[in-house]
Amino acid sequence: MATKIQQHKPDCKAARGRGLQPESCGCKTLFWAAITNYRCEHPHELTRAGVTCPGGERHQVKKSARTQKEARKLQTALDKRRDDDRDFPGMKPPAITPVEVGPSPINVLTVGAYAEEWVRGVGVSQAKGKRGALRQASTIRRYASLMKHVTREVGTLPLDALKEPQIEGMYARMRDQGYKEKTVLNVHRALKHALRDALRKRLISENPADLIDAPGAPQYEAHPPTAEETRRIIEAAKGTQIAELVAVAAWTGARQGELLALQWPDVDFDAASMIIRKSKTQSGHRKIPLTPGTVAMLRAYRAWQDEQRDNLTTAWADTGYVFVTRIGKPIDDSTLRREWDRVRTGAGVKCRFHDLRHGFATFLLGQGVPAKVASSLLGHSRISITLDTYSHLIPSLGLEEQAIAALDQNLGGTA
Repeated sequence: MATKIQQHKPDCKAARGRGLQPESCGCKTLFWAAITNYRCEHPHELTRAGVTCPGGERHQVKKSARTQKEARKLQTALDKRRDDDRDFPGMKPPAITPVEVGPSPINVLTVGAYAEEWVRGVGVSQAKGKRGALRQASTIRRYASLMKHVTREVGTLPLDALKEPQIEGMYARMRDQGYKEKTVLNVHRALKHALRDALRKRLISENPADLIDAPGAPQYEAHPPTAEETRRIIEAAKGTQIAELVAVAAWTGARQGELLALQWPDVDFDAASMIIRKSKTQSGHRKIPLTPGTVAMLRAYRAWQDEQRDNLTTAWADTGYVFVTRIGKPIDDSTLRREWDRVRTGAGVKCRFHDLRHGFATFLLGQGVPAKVASSLLGHSRISITLDTYSHLIPSLGLEEQAIAALDQNLGGTA
């Protein structure tokens, strides 16, 4: 709840027409900060918003202050106490639900309550980490979406009562409801991560997800666009907000997140290269050489941004990112998704934006570039990842025939 600011009393002559604040005119009116309790011992769904319990009772902590600044400090302190799960008068922590065990009730932490607190904790750790804000929001939303399955299926169980049978039963019900095996696998990974944190905090004695074989999702087989399809995609993207982004993705094989986080200091026009600083893996931090055509296109793109900055003045968002909208704001996932749907439809090609990366890798391998070099350019942590991802494409690339022809030419293929 935001800090509420009370106005001057109608009869405050000292402030009338002078724009004075209550603390400077001597008015007795107080500012106050309050937090509505969303923690209640009654059995109802817990939310961050204020709630009215079944008994009609509404809990609130209220503090008074002489100035707005003091009131905001009080509000911050109340929020911190709430998030630290400290008791207020007449309140219960949000993760506590009465459960009958034996002759008397005790308070236990439920799976659903822990899942909610864990997702919130992920948001805090992401904000304190080194990853960009564009990635933070999507990561938190993804974890929240995955943990909703856990809350729906086993959320009422006490956390320490969650065992392998309950988890396997949850996965079976998800399959019966039509969820893909990949979704079940992602839920398993998120739950395993959450329970690992619970084990570290000594909320549970063991991680039951460690005792379960991960659901087997079929390995994705890349279906990259052909060279002709890639050219049509680049042509269809011209005139859109993602024209340069699409071209650089096709010509460098960089990941979507790496490109969206790219900033102008990372591009070296003189050296014809760009440096990937923000990547999903440590090995993803790499230097990628640029073709002369790519350098020329990026120079023109930079000049356009400078012109837009001069024309729009304060309306231009000077963020420093390479790929931006027409007003300078960084292109985000939703903007890219919307624009990409139009581009691929215009090109008559059915593929994902990420498939441009696969097209780049396929072109390298098809030109006989060693897998180790291709792996380095793609930012793979191991060469085996490159080989496993594209091994099914090797027959169609004719690499085996090229190898045999080279063997015959250099060593002789006859007795």
